[in-house]
Amino acid sequence: MSEVIEHETQIESVREAFGREFERFARFRSEGGAAGLSLGDAEASLRELAELRTRQTGKKSALSQLMKLVGRVPAEERAAFGQRVQSLRAEVESALDEAEQSLRAHAAAERVEHERIDVTLPGRRPRHGHLHPITIVRQRL
Repeated sequence: MSEVIEHETQIESVREAFGREFERFARFRSEGGAAGLSLGDAEASLRELAELRTRQTGKKSALSQLMKLVGRVPAEERAAFGQRVQSLRAEVESALDEAEQSLRAHAAAERVEHERIDVTLPGRRPRHGHLHPITIVRQRL
């Protein structure tokens, strides 16, 4: 029974650690959460989010360590433990995907706005130059 409690505390500690690291990206999960960010800030946040994804779901992450632990759990508890670990993994990946999707959409909208050209503005008029001196002499003759 103490092993079950220990496994539960490991899962909860990984969930809490992710929550603490993901806290500053949580606002991006909702639509319009990235409003007010400049293009540079949005791209920097995307890079930081990618680093967070690597730290939380990479080979050496705490989540991966839990996945490796599934094989060492007693057989009668293995299924339930595996399901909880998989649901935690799905929860983490879902949160990361939602934030990334929102940031990417905002960055794309900012990029379009930044690169937009107003075709209703008058264009540049060609500059009027002068005739070549030889052409002027020919005309006088």
